[in-house]
Amino acid sequence: MKSLEKLLYIDKEAVATLAMARDGLLEPVSSLMNKKEANEVNKSAKYKNCIFPFAFILAPAGKRNNEVLKNIQTGEKLVFICDNQICGHIIVDEVFTIDKDERIQKIYGTNNPEHPGVRDTYKRLGSLAVCGNYTIEFDDINKNINQIDKTIKSLDAKNISSVVLSGKPFHRVHERLIRTALVKCDLLIIFLQKPYIDDQLCYETRYETLQYFIENFLPKDRVILVPLENTYIFGGLNELTLNAIVSRNYGATKLIIGQNHAG
Repeated sequence: MKSLEKLLYIDKEAVATLAMARDGLLEPVSSLMNKKEANEVNKSAKYKNCIFPFAFILAPAGKRNNEVLKNIQTGEKLVFICDNQICGHIIVDEVFTIDKDERIQKIYGTNNPEHPGVRDTYKRLGSLAVCGNYTIEFDDINKNINQIDKTIKSLDAKNISSVVLSGKPFHRVHERLIRTALVKCDLLIIFLQKPYIDDQLCYETRYETLQYFIENFLPKDRVILVPLENTYIFGGLNELTLNAIVSRNYGATKLIIGQNHAG
């Protein structure tokens, strides 16, 4: 019964980020890091001899979470709760203290509380991190991976380009970037950033706009539109590095960026 289980409360961003690692989008990172690994990555910006800008950890904020993590033992099971629903679990391997200021600095390159990402991440970041084998309920990423793999095989695509867009709004410069990319590739993957904050132009509208453009004005068999879970790890100065890692792990051989890319 839930009342007898030890619970860890996480948000949708954490769920999506854990799923990205589980499904191979952050390779070589595929699991939560322990204290030793986290410290090494924060110092070297490398993991398993590959570039990775900061430690991949789970340290959710909240008094209940902090109390649970302080008293949990190695080998015990913690049940993940998101929006009052069970969404997975973790078998605890280690719990360790993190430096919140260092964590924020590594992600955003600043600790300025006026930075919206810094402000929001301080609110959701706790001082204790947990690692171990976990499960998470989030199927969207695997569906996208399978769709891209199927398309690559059907086209026998070798040159696979990708572009990351927010499309707020989609405009002529985006169109030119996409058309130019299509001239030089067998397949184009368009990653549309899917945020976890309120947006003036909602994700659904932006997705439908791009889908309409693809269906009616492009060789649609050579273009795939994929949501990119734009969680907090993409919020800082390492956005471009992480975009490249995700694009590669989705199967792309090239990442195309606009002149005004934030990263």
